[in-house]
Amino acid sequence: MKKKKVEQLLNYNGEPVPEGYVMVPTVPDDLDIKCNVRNKKCVISLPIPGTAMSTRAVLRAVPESQAAIYRKQYNSWQNDQLRHFPQAHTVSSDAAKDAYGIERSTDITPESIAVGKDNALKAAQRLIDEAPSLATGMYFKLTGLSGKDFMEAMHVEKSRSAKIQENLKDIFTKMIFEGAETVEFKANHTRNDAYYLGVLKEHSEELLDTILSFFE
Repeated sequence: MKKKKVEQLLNYNGEPVPEGYVMVPTVPDDLDIKCNVRNKKCVISLPIPGTAMSTRAVLRAVPESQAAIYRKQYNSWQNDQLRHFPQAHTVSSDAAKDAYGIERSTDITPESIAVGKDNALKAAQRLIDEAPSLATGMYFKLTGLSGKDFMEAMHVEKSRSAKIQENLKDIFTKMIFEGAETVEFKANHTRNDAYYLGVLKEHSEELLDTILSFFE
């Protein structure tokens, strides 16, 4: 897998990110943005998982030890915004934007790409290391398998197939927004672990490359 160099990001105030700090999404405030945000590239949009909508965020540099707390705060705020719309998948983007600043995901910046790429790769690598069934499920989903084809590729019954996909979506989303290292989950050992490890041994680099391709 080819590693690509990511240029150093400037903080919201235009200053370099200090050593030991990382950029995380924080809850936006219009007055704060107007008065304090010097680097407008740090005002980004982040997708709401499972919808075609997004919310604004301000990227800020925080101590790496506190990054998970800030990510969790933003994720909770984003989920709260989504709860204002019982039919989030069908609400008009204009109504959502006017009421809560939620809009369709169109604002893609180098900063949002860098943050998303880093979180996604760390999350995927942790699943590979700790939850082979979920990582293998992610690989098969990204290759386009669904329904009966996914079930057969995973060597499981229908109910187990549905559970794997549900857990994968929930855990991977939380890891991206709250930090790959902080999310707790139970990685159950299964009779198919040897098979899953074999799939990952052959395809883990392909899986990570596929994830990277979403940020090109």
